[in-house]
Amino acid sequence: MTHSVKDLEARINAAHHSVNSMGGDDFTEQMLAYIHHPGFTTPRELMMLTAMLESVETHSAALASMRTNILAAAAAIVENASVSV
Repeated sequence: MTHSVKDLEARINAAHHSVNSMGGDDFTEQMLAYIHHPGFTTPRELMMLTAMLESVETHSAALASMRTNILAAAAAIVENASVSV
């Protein structure tokens, strides 16, 4: 495995674009509009949508934690490299 800052930069940019491509702030507005239509969903569909939304919440929290940990790790690497030089 080669160590390339250019490859790492590409991965950072790809991760950034992936997170940003999840959509804008209209998700909440759209979902709230849908769920208030009469007869929107059955109890089974509600269970499915609830499970899907819980999964989104869980994965979003995991992504936020990963972001924090990646930044902390990168800062520690830079700090250690500065001390080692």
